[in-house]
Amino acid sequence: MLLLLPFLNASITDCDPASVFRPTLLTLTPDPPVPGAPSEIALLFTNPGPVITDGQELGTINYNGLPYSYEQPLCAITPCPIGVGPQERRNTSDWPSMSGKMTVQVNWVGPAKESLLCYKIVAKVTP
Repeated sequence: MLLLLPFLNASITDCDPASVFRPTLLTLTPDPPVPGAPSEIALLFTNPGPVITDGQELGTINYNGLPYSYEQPLCAITPCPIGVGPQERRNTSDWPSMSGKMTVQVNWVGPAKESLLCYKIVAKVTP
């Protein structure tokens, strides 16, 4: 049985300072992520308005230099409407059971194609 051990903490950062939502906290738990185990992303942000009822999540994943992009309805992955004021969103999913460097960038885009929120995770796991 091959055991993969993380050796470097992950970083999670705001990747668009001009986005509408102002993040106050971006965390990845555990940090560093554990291959094959659940990881939680916590987002605390403020929506200055208006209420958001529609949009898209645009994502790019780069794993050891291999890119992958996806798009999905925003309200399919986070509760809508997104009201005015402080907001908290949490998402848990299994970290891939692979070694190497992974960069994930997620951009929430509103109905007028404006950037609502953008975050980027960079993590490296080695055997």
